[in-house]
Amino acid sequence: MKVLADAGEHIYGLFQKGGEFLIMYLEEFLPVILLLIVLINIIKHVIGKERVEKLLVLTAKNGVTRWLLLPFLAVILLDGSEIFRPAALLKQGQKASYIDAVTTFSHPATGLFPGARSKELFIFLGIAAGAYMAGYDVSFIAIIYFITGVCVALLRALITRIVFVILTKQQKNKEV
Repeated sequence: MKVLADAGEHIYGLFQKGGEFLIMYLEEFLPVILLLIVLINIIKHVIGKERVEKLLVLTAKNGVTRWLLLPFLAVILLDGSEIFRPAALLKQGQKASYIDAVTTFSHPATGLFPGARSKELFIFLGIAAGAYMAGYDVSFIAIIYFITGVCVALLRALITRIVFVILTKQQKNKEV
């Protein structure tokens, strides 16, 4: 019986810690996140759709900017499923790599830009809660999460591109 009581107290303690983090989050982080969301939306409207489109076309031309900058700009400046729209600017062999990069980068972008993919914010908040309770600085975790996301997105895009090229060559050899 004592084991059940101890287990219940432990579970209750976990919920108390979660509640403490929620209250701390509502007091400290929520106002900042709301302001960042508003700021990003203002920037989107000031820039305008035409300029965003021109910027996306410009970044799609170069190989380096295509895998580093294009997914970042799409996640930050486009809403929802619009992040896949820049794939239309790419050649057929580059589309899979772009889609891989932009979907990989969607979660890590929310650490520094919560308004970018606000529906994905719960993933970063889970990481932030664990980091905060372990005594780490949440802003440092957000930066590391962002940099790691950029690196992983680039790596995945390059690997997807290499695999696509290899499979295309194999397919052409079979047809001959």
